[in-house]
Formats: sequence, structure tokens, C-alpha cells
Amino acid sequence: MVRRSAPTTSNPGPTRTENGASPTTMTTGFTAVTPQRAVQIMRAWAFHSWPMTVQDGIDVYTSLGFSPHPQEPQLFTSDTSPDEADSFFTSEGDQIDSVHASLSNIIPEALGVAFRSQVRAAYTGFVAAFTEVLGSPQMTKEKGEVFSSQWFLSNGVGVRVGGNDGLIFLSFESPEMAGIHQDDLRRGIVDYSPANDPLLEG
Repeated sequence: MVRRSAPTTSNPGPTRTENGASPTTMTTGFTAVTPQRAVQIMRAWAFHSWPMTVQDGIDVYTSLGFSPHPQEPQLFTSDTSPDEADSFFTSEGDQIDSVHASLSNIIPEALGVAFRSQVRAAYTGFVAAFTEVLGSPQMTKEKGEVFSSQWFLSNGVGVRVGGNDGLIFLSFESPEMAGIHQDDLRRGIVDYSPANDPLLEG
């Protein structure tokens, strides 16, 4: 496997600012998709044939009801953000490396503690639903307000659901990127951060 740096795009999607806010519009209440909907999204990406082309990625997102950005075809709205793009994929040439699909809206940092129990309950529901399909996660992480669960599938794809007090997302690594991730873990690099996870470190 040829090791390469994490892919970049001209606009990789929503990221946290220094104070934890997001450039996308934030609301004052927490909303998330149902576990059943999260499983539908997960299956569409995780069990798709890989490698995936950019057009494959567009087709998967649109088949799920996500709407593409008119100027940035790698950006998409989601169930919880129908007016602004908060989900995306990254690519190297015509091949997708990673995918980031939002499972909730984004809560302002100042209100994050107030919604912590709701966010964690939704996350727990997603992990339980994914475990029924994928088995137990190979890794779980709790680091301050940040949390995540990671699976590496038999087809080589990496699946992670995670977030913090202000949001929950679902991300995927291509088999090549998941292989790099696992190689880093074997070498003791535990703070690997996939390119599709700009909201989490480690």
C-alpha cells in the first residue's frame, strides 16, 4: 500500500472554530436522525462496492435524499440541515477517500452542556443500532467532550460514529485510508484523525 497524506478539498465542509462554533447555522435545540435512519445511511456507504468514484458518491448521497451544493459537488445538505451543506466527501482524483455525514444539527458551544444528555443518548442509540449490524466496535473513545466508536469491516471500509456536546456525525474511510489508519494504530499512533473528521481530533 502506498502511504499518502490525507486528502483535501477546496471546501472540506463544516469545521469547528477556535471557540467550538461552526460556520454553518446553529440552532438552540438538539435534533438527530433516528437510529433506523442512521443505519440506512451507514449501509448505503459501508456496503457499497469500493473503490468509489466521485459520481458514485454523488449517487449515494442523492439516493439518500441529501441535496448537493450547486457550486461544490462534494458538499451536501442533510436531514438535520436542509438549507446548508454539512455533509461531504473528500477525493483523490476521481476516487473517494472519506465521507462525512451529519446525523444531528449543530448546537452552539454555550448550550452544549445543557444538551449533553440528549446528545449522548442519541449517540448511544446509534452505537447500539450499528452493533446489531456490524458487531461490537473495535475501538471506543471518550476524551473530554469528544466521543467515538470505530469499526473496520471485512470489506476494508472504516466506519466511525462520533461527536461532542454539540453534534454527532458518521464517517467512512475507503479501504486504502482505513488500511493506513490501522497501520498507524499498529505502530502506536492512537491519535490518528481521518481527513473526513475535521470536528474531532484523535
